[in-house]
Amino acid sequence: MRCFPAIPGLNPRRTVEPVVVEGREIPVGTYLGVHQWAAYHSAVNFTDPDKFVPERWLEGRGKGDAKDVLQPFSIGPRNCIGKK
Repeated sequence: MRCFPAIPGLNPRRTVEPVVVEGREIPVGTYLGVHQWAAYHSAVNFTDPDKFVPERWLEGRGKGDAKDVLQPFSIGPRNCIGKK
């Protein structure tokens, strides 16, 4: 799912307070989204982000990887119907 996200578009969220993104202030009420593919293939989040390394998910492996960035079905209380 990291290589090919389950959802093809964005999971937009609306700002509830002013936020600064890349030095630009985003006003309240603006809808923002980060495409999953971009987050999953960012060197900020994963070591060797474009390599297929399934071992990174094993316990004790993938140190330094931001594994919690992987949210293929969104986040929050309604993120996955089958989670519980």
